Amino acid sequence: MRSRLVAAGIGLIACLALPGFAAPLRVAVAYEVNNLTPYTPGLPETLLELVYDKLAAPSPYLGNARPWLATAIVPEGQDGKAWRIQLRDGVRWHDGKPFTASDVVFTLRYYRDGTPNRWTHHVSDTPKLTTIEPIDRLSLRIGCERPCPMFDRVTAADLVILPEHLWRSVKEPHLYHGPLIGTGPYRVSQLEAGRFLRLEANRDYFGGVPRVASIFISFIRNPATAFAALCAGELDLVAAPVPPELVDPLAHRKDLAMTGGGNSPVFGVELRVNFDRAPFSDPEFRRAIALAIRPGEVLQRVALGQGVVGPFPALASPWTKPGLRQPSDDPRAAAAIFDAKGFRDRNGDGLREDPRGAPLRFSLKVSSSEPLHQRAAEVVARQLKAVGFDVEVDVVDPARSRALYTTRQFDLLIDDVTPHNLADPDQLMQSVMYGYLWHEGRSYPELDALISQWRIASTVEARTQAGFALQELHSKAPVAIMLYYPKAHYAYRPQAYDGWRAIPGLGVFHKWSLLKFAGGVPAWAKP
Repeated sequence: MRSRLVAAGIGLIACLALPGFAAPLRVAVAYEVNNLTPYTPGLPETLLELVYDKLAAPSPYLGNARPWLATAIVPEGQDGKAWRIQLRDGVRWHDGKPFTASDVVFTLRYYRDGTPNRWTHHVSDTPKLTTIEPIDRLSLRIGCERPCPMFDRVTAADLVILPEHLWRSVKEPHLYHGPLIGTGPYRVSQLEAGRFLRLEANRDYFGGVPRVASIFISFIRNPATAFAALCAGELDLVAAPVPPELVDPLAHRKDLAMTGGGNSPVFGVELRVNFDRAPFSDPEFRRAIALAIRPGEVLQRVALGQGVVGPFPALASPWTKPGLRQPSDDPRAAAAIFDAKGFRDRNGDGLREDPRGAPLRFSLKVSSSEPLHQRAAEVVARQLKAVGFDVEVDVVDPARSRALYTTRQFDLLIDDVTPHNLADPDQLMQSVMYGYLWHEGRSYPELDALISQWRIASTVEARTQAGFALQELHSKAPVAIMLYYPKAHYAYRPQAYDGWRAIPGLGVFHKWSLLKFAGGVPAWAKP
């Protein structure tokens, strides 16, 4: 089975694989990429980081980021509000221009003061940078409105740095169509929007010459198409996890290998509860909903047991409270709460009515592009029916699913939840304040007190403990009910390249799989 997209990509590869041209490594990603900047919607961060770099690495999700574009990120003073950053000397942008402190100052100010993107809250809100000033050619100073004790481990490890000389005049970053220039290990040699991307190794990279000279990336959203192309020998890696039903068949193929399944997952599937709507606005009602759900059954029936169950956020994250639990697997306790709240079956039809006698009917939204989520929705609907609720599964197109969530026009919704939400400690506060887990200013005195404690925490330990308290409160009456964390297996062709290394939150297709390090990978990049 070969789509026109794959055929076009493979045809181009055939044309390039002539004498004098090295055949590129062939990779498929499950996105239709139209550009390659921090302002490109839905762009996987690992793809972005093949071209651009960050001040620290490898990511905010592991808790042990180290300086990368920087050589040192050190606190100034004792209040946790100021940091000094020393940069590497000799780093150059792909067009040959030298990388300096001016680029970092420009980027941080651009993110803080300009058009928001997925990353910008780290300088415009949580934390909010009030001071961004150069000291000399290779150093700068930043200051935060409130303590930002995790700047070196989280903020510095999350923001890609842009070249000032190309971006200073850009007023509408979402419409940027200039050169795609970074400092990263790969240069963009060709991008056909929505079809394919070709990358060439940056042989002057400060982190060493990449192990793979050329990569041809096809954009294939349909996993069946991508894995069929892999089996047909048309791809060397599918960067998306192997669907559960294909794990065993692919594992027995002699021409393929698999990696990554043993890593602690920080990517999940959740049941989102709309706390803006009654009766879900009642914490006890949300707790009862969670108690009625049996995540283990969802995991078995949907992911064939290939994963783990756990709370929000991911227990695999170093920023999550050890031993955190999510209420679940107790339909009797759920029924007792519903009864006490006056939600009873008054007419004997097996379904509950509210205290006024109106039947409780809820809609469970799920995207038409996610067959596993649709399976999960059917299991969840049956589990809720067992405690007396009429839940209709409503399959909608992906754009409508996103719009319904944004406009809060849903009762229940099943969707993926990414490492950014599950393993980024600053994003936890963003989620509490801006609608994912709660809305700041809405009456919740216990939560308000915890928010205040989090904001004044001036050390990593104090901030971590404040995050634990927020997580514990959420787990008592969850808004994000975690269904399961799938194990991510990745299939590849070892004859083409056998250096893939799985890192929690990043998968295998990232720069750390493609760079040379003594001992295979640096200690901080190991799972």
